[in-house]
Amino acid sequence: MKRNVALICIAIVSSFFAGQYAFAQEHNAQDISQKLENVSQGLVGRMGVAAQEIGSGVSVTINGNEAFVMASTYKVAIATTLLDLVDKGQLKLTDFIDVPLETMVVGPNPITVNFVHPGVKLSVANLIEPMITESDNTATDTCLKVAGGPEAVTKMLRSIGITEQRVDRECSEILRDFYGLQDKAYATVAAEAYAIVCSDDLSNGLPPLVFPDFVVQDFKRPPRRSSSSTTGVMDSISRYNPKIRRTFAASSALTTNFGLGPDRSTS
Repeated sequence: MKRNVALICIAIVSSFFAGQYAFAQEHNAQDISQKLENVSQGLVGRMGVAAQEIGSGVSVTINGNEAFVMASTYKVAIATTLLDLVDKGQLKLTDFIDVPLETMVVGPNPITVNFVHPGVKLSVANLIEPMITESDNTATDTCLKVAGGPEAVTKMLRSIGITEQRVDRECSEILRDFYGLQDKAYATVAAEAYAIVCSDDLSNGLPPLVFPDFVVQDFKRPPRRSSSSTTGVMDSISRYNPKIRRTFAASSALTTNFGLGPDRSTS
């Protein structure tokens, strides 16, 4: 009898502390939400936050019911689609995939930076890993093609009950749109940028010191300019040179924080 009473007391005390813990968690979540709301008031643009503690289910959200661009989080959906194909026996992690130079995405992507000669082949596993661990956009576009394209990834999301996410296009297309390059291949734009950088007259609408010397020298270096230098040159030209620039302010409200408002970025 005493043992039963002791067990009942332990259960009551445990329930009490569990309730207190749950209350504290919920209270902390409310505090965090309020602090995030305060921070968001000073930002240009919209902030979206969604976090959930595994186990307790306590969550924190800011604008949680609004739709946001997925950015690099959509790479998880692409990886999941590939692994689903592996589980179904339609693909192997050891399968080798061609990665042509012309499909490489400009930017600080490990694959783009480290493989500068034709003939690149990587296994599915070696494409998924840099896509997830280093956010490699070249790996992402290649994985998206292997997965069957945006529609296939969206279909996979629907099959596992995710109805509020979708994948529309590849990284290179998103970046081309951001820079206002329309359907131009990166190679064409890089050639235009290269011609401007290598010319004797860099004053054609460009303010002084737009191109730091190390960027210019690296951009001229054979056999291929590094992706980071190409991106830097493209970024500068897109802002200032009337030949290929566009309105950055229309692409992202955040540009106004860096002095790239319509007065400097429009043609």
